[in-house]
Amino acid sequence: MIENNSGHVVTIASIAGHCGVAGLIDYCASKFGAVGTDNALRFELYSVAPGIKTLCVCPYYIQTGMFAGITECRFPWLIPTLQPQYVADRVVASIIAGDAVLFMPRFLNLVPLLRGLFTVRQQDRVADFLGFSKSMDTFVGHGGAK
Repeated sequence: MIENNSGHVVTIASIAGHCGVAGLIDYCASKFGAVGTDNALRFELYSVAPGIKTLCVCPYYIQTGMFAGITECRFPWLIPTLQPQYVADRVVASIIAGDAVLFMPRFLNLVPLLRGLFTVRQQDRVADFLGFSKSMDTFVGHGGAK
């Protein structure tokens, strides 16, 4: 890709790579790492091969079985659990559009802004209000075992 100065690198991260979730410490750590890797890669490629684009995909929970039993957020009409086909379609559309980051659902585009404007304690209160703090309380996982 560098020789051709062309291509696209897609990093599948998560909204959990931008804000922590109780009960998902190891998952969040890996997703924060994925977000940081994408960010650094984008800057590195810009200087050596600006024709190579990157996309960091940051969805909310996806209905794949991996997060079976999670508690929906307080406002599922605003932040729904996502369907796999919807996610795939949005990723392809974002690659075509040349987007650098894809938050799903769209409401989560506010997360970086809120993290910059609110104190950590205020962020905790917002997460609690939206129901994120308790989302893993009923988690059973892919195999059904907690």
